[in-house]
Amino acid sequence: MKVRDYECDLQGVVNNANYQHYMEHTRHEFLESLGVNFGKMHEDGLDAFVTKVSISYKKSLRSGDHYRSALRCAMRAPKLVFYQDILHLDGSLAARGEVECVVVDNGRLTRGEFFADLLRDVPAPRRPVIPLLSPIPLRVKPHKHTMAKKIAETPMMKQYMEFKAKHP
Repeated sequence: MKVRDYECDLQGVVNNANYQHYMEHTRHEFLESLGVNFGKMHEDGLDAFVTKVSISYKKSLRSGDHYRSALRCAMRAPKLVFYQDILHLDGSLAARGEVECVVVDNGRLTRGEFFADLLRDVPAPRRPVIPLLSPIPLRVKPHKHTMAKKIAETPMMKQYMEFKAKHP
């Protein structure tokens, strides 16, 4: 993807709100690739809503820059959580986001069955395999009172370490 001039602010960098647009576009493309049609969902009484967005900005994109948008998702019923990265072509991180979505059926919050069923039918190779963490190597031996141990025990770090072990 490429940054367009009008997406930049006076400082010459992509305005923070546009990263959310990039992430939304990626989520829609991903869901459409699985056969989701938001118009049809609505006709059937189902609507998907974003309930929470958190974005950390790391290294700004500038006009004309090309970038990649990556995601992975996980069910935390009733929510589908997207973990998203916007990456410079050299692999450096421009922004990292976490977006939570729910489905409402005729005005009532569901337990997440729509997303769970959708992901259950997705063959494993189609699921994104890009690790979204680029952890700093732990240089200290984890100890029960250190931050390093707390970081090493997080689910995201454990998932990253499993990925690293499988893909040296």
